[in-house]
Amino acid sequence: MRAVIEVVKSGWLSQGPRVRELESLFKERVSAEHAVAVNSGTAALHCALVAAGIGPGDEVVVPTLTFIATVNTVIATGAKPVLVDVEPDTFNTSPELVAEKITGRTKAIIPIDYAGMPVDIRGFEELAEDHGLILIEDAAEAVGAEYRGKPVGGFNHITCFSFHIAKQVTTVEGGIITTDDPDFAEKCRLVRSHGMVERDEHVYLGFNYRMTDIQAAIGIAQLRKLDKFLEHRAEIASRYMEALRGLVEFQRMPDYVTRHPWMFFPVLVEERDKVRQALHEEGVDTRVCWKPVHMQPYHRRFFEGESYPNAEEIYERVLCIPIGNGISLNQIQYVIERMREVLS
Repeated sequence: MRAVIEVVKSGWLSQGPRVRELESLFKERVSAEHAVAVNSGTAALHCALVAAGIGPGDEVVVPTLTFIATVNTVIATGAKPVLVDVEPDTFNTSPELVAEKITGRTKAIIPIDYAGMPVDIRGFEELAEDHGLILIEDAAEAVGAEYRGKPVGGFNHITCFSFHIAKQVTTVEGGIITTDDPDFAEKCRLVRSHGMVERDEHVYLGFNYRMTDIQAAIGIAQLRKLDKFLEHRAEIASRYMEALRGLVEFQRMPDYVTRHPWMFFPVLVEERDKVRQALHEEGVDTRVCWKPVHMQPYHRRFFEGESYPNAEEIYERVLCIPIGNGISLNQIQYVIERMREVLS
């Protein structure tokens, strides 16, 4: 609140010094050369795709088990999204699955970090390099994640994060793109501000994807608390795994995951809808993340006849139980007790 009040008193509310400060802090946090803040995680993805030159005639491979923004931003460029299944236990897609979808028209691949858990980044970088593809990691849920001891966002590809209210760090609405390529970073800055280099001088296709200094001030305050938030979420995850082992199936964490940020906590259960209703009656709200893209009412027209059995099975069984920066351990114990009662 103090950070927001300082911005309001300064008289500079739109994109300005606080946005630049947030970008500087974030790129330092993830060990990236450049960070470009925008007004949502969706804007980050679309901005990156436009800056990468993705357009009509191109194909972009995207997992079907994702929040809809990943596919919508591809459609918005005029490119064709090509769906791919996920692994049944990590809930992430893999380089091997994506390789099967690559054609002569493939220009980019967008793996997502489900619940914030990193994909096999090294494997995807090698795949992209072998086929001459652009790699854009949808790390909307992965602020604070680490792959082989290194923060997600600090690798040799494009990474897009979200600062939505539900995320580990929030600007209420917001997002950020990280890259080590200075030319690409400059293109992203142009895209986020109508391609404008000076007043009424537009040199690139762009949109209004600017973050405000008010949002950035919130993000700066949040980012300084990130380690505390991550420790709290890890403690909750640990308690769930100890108390619910044998009653549910957990997301498998490969050896390369050195820090899972637990944006949400997914488990697989039988008769998911009955379990969810019973928990709701006990005051425990849950979520289902995510309905596969090829099953969505609007999007199924693009993928008629396609089936992705692993994603479909996860969707039928997945339940995301409470986790967050502000939830207390007493509340978590209540969730555990109700879960054990319902599942038994």
